[in-house]
Amino acid sequence: MMTLDMGMKIASGKPMVNAFGGMVKEYGNVVIFTAEDDEAEMHRRIDRLDPFQERMNYAYDLKVVSLPNVGGVFPILSDNNGEFTTSQEFEKIYEQILQMSDLKLIVFDPLASFVHADVNADPAAGAALTGLLAQMATETGASVLMCHHMTKIKDDAVIKTPEQARNLIRGTSALVDGVRSAFAVWQVDAGRGQKTCEKLGVPYQRNTCFDGAVVKSNGPASRNVRHFVRDPNTGLLVDRTEQIEALDSGSAREAKLDAMCDWIIHCERRGIALTHMSGNNAVSRRVEDADAPEVLQGLSKTILERYVRELQQARRIDKFQLTATGGKIWLGAVDGLMARGEYEAVTGRDNV
Repeated sequence: MMTLDMGMKIASGKPMVNAFGGMVKEYGNVVIFTAEDDEAEMHRRIDRLDPFQERMNYAYDLKVVSLPNVGGVFPILSDNNGEFTTSQEFEKIYEQILQMSDLKLIVFDPLASFVHADVNADPAAGAALTGLLAQMATETGASVLMCHHMTKIKDDAVIKTPEQARNLIRGTSALVDGVRSAFAVWQVDAGRGQKTCEKLGVPYQRNTCFDGAVVKSNGPASRNVRHFVRDPNTGLLVDRTEQIEALDSGSAREAKLDAMCDWIIHCERRGIALTHMSGNNAVSRRVEDADAPEVLQGLSKTILERYVRELQQARRIDKFQLTATGGKIWLGAVDGLMARGEYEAVTGRDNV
């Protein structure tokens, strides 16, 4: 649904926020190959996403190929005794794709249906697949997107960070290593989902609330965790990050400020002071560690930096300079070890 929504907005020719939380800035033709959903289901989804039929006035074409209706799924890559080859069916369709102009997006959903090779365990298969996708992107000028599943986790397990989500992407590490960007979406625990829905004033149901983030990128990208809530009318996960963070006020917000203050002072006393700048000891990086307060995990870098500023303005913490040439970037208590000149840094991640 999220890739379909993005494809529709790319074909529309109009600036809009796509389902992943980013602004669509380039437009063109879109081709989506779906291996699991037939034409009737895809029409139902498109109707839900576009109830007023604005697609009739799209500037570009949206072509959805439902493979169950055209002879079934074909592999784009197969393993023939260690030799990775493309199929004749794919090559015929690819010839048609190469004739399209203004092509901006190609989607294959899901990966497992289109690859007849062991990308779960064989790094060579993963490298062959990502190499083929890179070739397609270069030759067509389009972004090529593969939908892929994540490894199932235990019912009581909870994904808390983008790093955990990246490690749960199913298959050999060559898949993630070989793509230019990976965006992961994962379900939040029921307790947090219920609180989110309560804040937004929407009824909670299972599979309603999810988090998502860029977990790998070869270029500049926002790494902030985005918060998604399912629209009951369309079934689409909608980015509600700004509304949720704006509603994060009152006692819950004070609890987070208190947790941030206590954590900063605790780290200072242990000789592993935090900084508001970039680097391994940055608040936004260290909040992903197991010893960071759980109430702060999943918050965006913008929110964390705002909490630091508010604590400093309230004179609960301050920024200090540890070297003659360094700036005042290290965080500690206003009357703590750094303020008294008694701070001694502890080196080595084993002490974190």
